[in-house]
Amino acid sequence: MQAAGSNAYGRLGTGNESDSPVPVPVPGLTSVTAAAASAGTAMALRTDGTVWAWGDGSAGKLGDGRFGDGVAVNRPQQVPGLSSVTAIAAGGRHQAALRTDGAVWTWGSDVYGELGRGKTGDPSGCVCNPTPAAATGLTNATDITAGLYPKPVP
Repeated sequence: MQAAGSNAYGRLGTGNESDSPVPVPVPGLTSVTAAAASAGTAMALRTDGTVWAWGDGSAGKLGDGRFGDGVAVNRPQQVPGLSSVTAIAAGGRHQAALRTDGAVWTWGSDVYGELGRGKTGDPSGCVCNPTPAAATGLTNATDITAGLYPKPVP
């Protein structure tokens, strides 16, 4: 996998914060079947069904349980608790993964209820969920997408 552009927050996954106007390899990522990027965060899906994330983790977008200003990683790290993933999607400040069983797992900002879990938040004040969990009532999904400002499902 390769990435190019601004490397603020380590969003290129190269282990530093040097911008690159040309594509550079993302070290350690092999067998990638899909990639997704949002505001400062990138993700990759590997053939083994694992999800890897790097970059800005301010709203819990890395899925590793951390959130807040200054939370960032400049190398890909596996998103804990996710396996058997077939598709990924990145919203403005939230992420989603589709598992082989048709369940949709989400994490990150939940300001507008975009995680599909009943608009929840971390007890310490973040309107976010920094760890992946299943969205409520979504079963047998076959595809996913995410956006900046989600709209309710009619």
